[in-house]
Amino acid sequence: MGPEPIPSREAVIPIIYRVFRLLYPGYFSRQPVDAVNLSFFLGQEAVALFEELSRQITLSFRHECLR
Repeated sequence: MGPEPIPSREAVIPIIYRVFRLLYPGYFSRQPVDAVNLSFFLGQEAVALFEELSRQITLSFRHECLR
């Protein structure tokens, strides 16, 4: 049983791109975004961002607690 892993740099980079997709819908995404699917797209991106970001924040807190 070792210390908790620190947040992953490889995981943070896709999180930043996901934030870009939320701020500029349709510009950084591969799927077309229009008025019909905008709310679904934003909801989907927001949920995925929350899950990915909360995982990295949890790793950061656990790592700091052991120090």
